[in-house]
Amino acid sequence: MHSFKKSALTCAVAALTLGSQIASANFSNLYEDASVSGKLRVTHYDIQKSDKADNSSSAAGATTGGLMLDAKSGYAWDIIGFDASLYSAVKLRMDENNSHSNQLLNDDNKGFSKIGQAYVKVKLGNDDLNGKLQAGRQIIYNGLISSSGSRTVPSSWQGYNLTGNAFGVSYGLAYVDQMSLRSEAGFHKLENFDGKRIDYVMGGQLGYKIGGLDLMYRNAFSKDFLQAHNFNAAYTFNLAENTDLTVGGRYFVTKEDGDLWTGTTWDGDTNFNDKAQNFSLNAKLAMNDWTVVAAVSKTKAEYNKAGELGKYYYDFGKNTHGIWGLETSGFAEDFMYDGETAWMAGAQYDFANLGVKGLNVGYFFHYGSGMELNNKKLSEEEHDLLVTYAFQQESLKGLSFKMKYGLYRTNDKELRDYIGYGKRDDLRVWLDYKFVAF
Repeated sequence: MHSFKKSALTCAVAALTLGSQIASANFSNLYEDASVSGKLRVTHYDIQKSDKADNSSSAAGATTGGLMLDAKSGYAWDIIGFDASLYSAVKLRMDENNSHSNQLLNDDNKGFSKIGQAYVKVKLGNDDLNGKLQAGRQIIYNGLISSSGSRTVPSSWQGYNLTGNAFGVSYGLAYVDQMSLRSEAGFHKLENFDGKRIDYVMGGQLGYKIGGLDLMYRNAFSKDFLQAHNFNAAYTFNLAENTDLTVGGRYFVTKEDGDLWTGTTWDGDTNFNDKAQNFSLNAKLAMNDWTVVAAVSKTKAEYNKAGELGKYYYDFGKNTHGIWGLETSGFAEDFMYDGETAWMAGAQYDFANLGVKGLNVGYFFHYGSGMELNNKKLSEEEHDLLVTYAFQQESLKGLSFKMKYGLYRTNDKELRDYIGYGKRDDLRVWLDYKFVAF
């Protein structure tokens, strides 16, 4: 009996020791799998608006430097972890005649710093059924809720973000109640354009891919303000070796969801009464080094007031962002007025086989017509140039260049007078350096 008790005690101690070692090993993944990476960015915007009714012109933009530093933990017990990000923006140069920085800097045209992300992350499940939940300050692209990374530093939300997969169906659900814009240091409550609080925005999505078919449904609900839905469908045909044709369609609809929506936004800028829609078809032909694209869309966004022109609105409050991503929208203007039919055609070329690996150049033409103001049919057009280059030299790994240049023109005096200018030249440049500290 004594021998049995001793053996049992030995086994118990061994089990506890092994359990402690396993627990310690699993917990140690929290810091052993941790990493710190980041991005240094130089951004330059130069936006010129001219051909105004009084023959004047205006300018906006700046040259800025940005730091995005991301600290990511591993998962303790393969379940829970914590991530955080530091963002900082500084002014390098700004012309004294520029009215503002176009959200590269804060409202005083000065730099700022902030903890842009700080969230707990939890993951559960297996390959067939899984989910990942993040709670806290974070970048979110879920449903029609969107962050924005096109300025010096990105915007981020405060809330909850759930993504995962259920037997081949991808899903997402997000709840947010504060936002830190790309041009501000703090997190702030969501508001409409009269300064009234929007309690929260919720968004969700479902996606499914099988063969060449890709389906996606996304939505967002901004309490007492707006609700929006988006349906995307695309099919990819393999025509030959290195030749694929993708055809698809999108449908966006946004509706009034309460008395916080007034139909107007910035400075009384009109949008729509109670409902706006956009239907679009698009095609992309990827053939060796060439990518050729074309799209057409139709917008309905009625605003029943004489002398006003309605248009689609895709954000969910004064200080929020929403996902749009419509192919017919240009770099400078969105081409989504009420009654407008917008067309886009363009091509992009990869120079790798010509000896310049990493270089891509694209040109895109946009044309919109059919909108009407004071019984006058209107039209607009835009020419866009895109250049990207990822440096290939070993000493410059992680360095990339991107330039967008949009030349927008109204074709009618009535549209020029309505929006305040007839020409917009929009130059945007990013020089990014990605690095890994450890």
